[in-house]
Amino acid sequence: MKRFIALMTTAALATGMLSSCSKKYHYDTDKAISLATEYMKEKYGKDIKDIESYKKTHGSESYIGVKFKLDETDAEKPDTNTYEVRVYVDGEGKENHYVRCDNYMNTLFVPFMEEEIGRILEQSGINDYLVVVTRIYQNKAKDWDYYTSDFTIPDIGNSLSSYFNNYKIGSHCYINLPDKAKSSIMDSQSCIDFISDRIETLFDDDNMYLTVYMCYDEDFKFAKEHDSTEYKTHISYDKYITKE
Repeated sequence: MKRFIALMTTAALATGMLSSCSKKYHYDTDKAISLATEYMKEKYGKDIKDIESYKKTHGSESYIGVKFKLDETDAEKPDTNTYEVRVYVDGEGKENHYVRCDNYMNTLFVPFMEEEIGRILEQSGINDYLVVVTRIYQNKAKDWDYYTSDFTIPDIGNSLSSYFNNYKIGSHCYINLPDKAKSSIMDSQSCIDFISDRIETLFDDDNMYLTVYMCYDEDFKFAKEHDSTEYKTHISYDKYITKE
């Protein structure tokens, strides 16, 4: 009889442990879709369509991913890419769903960053160049090319340095130059060091992987005229700038 009671007690404890482990966050997909729709409209002025959702409930980062396309049927060149807003829940069994991040911002911030780096080159006397920025990583967003909801939309009133000061950002930056650019730079300093010294002033605790690539003038002219993304991005790393 004692053995039976002991077995029953063990079974009850095991059942309690399993019930405790099986508790899950309350994920409301409809609420997540509604939040994502409102977020895109309020922040970016964009309506969305073709909405799909999924739940990531394993691991320490759990959320509802809301995927969609922009509703741009009247646009001259509609954007046909798929984007995502991620909606998190802030506690077990709680109703507080909120948008943490999205990847649409990448379409705005990357061109802004490329243009601002171009300004630095021009201020240094280099007027012929190609700049490509890829793989932005914001620590709080916890994924490549995603940005937190408080990330400010870039405009002429925001300097690039302010983003590096206010958000912890990592990125890869490729700068492609023609051979003739060397003539604009002091003989006592290599072209790569000259450029990296100026770009390094943009960031403090952030990481930037910087590639400066020199190519024949004819090849550079062809790449620039054809705006070949493949040509611009498939280049070797000559130097990294990193700050831990």
